[in-house]
Parts: sequence; structure tokens; C-alpha cells
Amino acid sequence: MSPGAALCIYRIAQEALGNVAKHSKARNVEVRLTRTDGLVCLSVSDDGVGFATDQARDSRGLGLINMRERVRQLCGLLN
Repeated sequence: MSPGAALCIYRIAQEALGNVAKHSKARNVEVRLTRTDGLVCLSVSDDGVGFATDQARDSRGLGLINMRERVRQLCGLLN
């Protein structure tokens, strides 16, 4: 993985964890980073209050916008 791609993934994880800390009221957070057949998957999950995914998709919050842009730079998907 290139240093640029690694930095993008790091920043996405950082933003996701910041959102958990700021919004979720979670007690537990799980971060998984896997690589299979050349594909990298970053998963961040928590036991917090959650949010409506349709609202998140339309969100204008800078955190999600930044994550979307970084994922786009990597030709990836943000779910």
C-alpha cells in the first residue's frame, strides 16, 4: 500500500472515531482493518445510539464529507 493510501485510511479511521466520541454515546468501539486479495476494508462499529443512514448519506457535516472524499480518492466505498 502506498504511503498516501495508508494516510487516507488512517485519516478516515481518525474521523470515524472522532464521530463516535462526539455523537454516539458508545461504551464500546471496535475497529477492524483487513486486507484480502488486495482489497482493504476498514470497519468501525460501536454500541452507541446510532443514526439514520439515509440522513447520514445526505449529511453536510464536514466529518462525513471528508471521509467520503478520502474514500473517493481511493476508489472505494463508504457504507
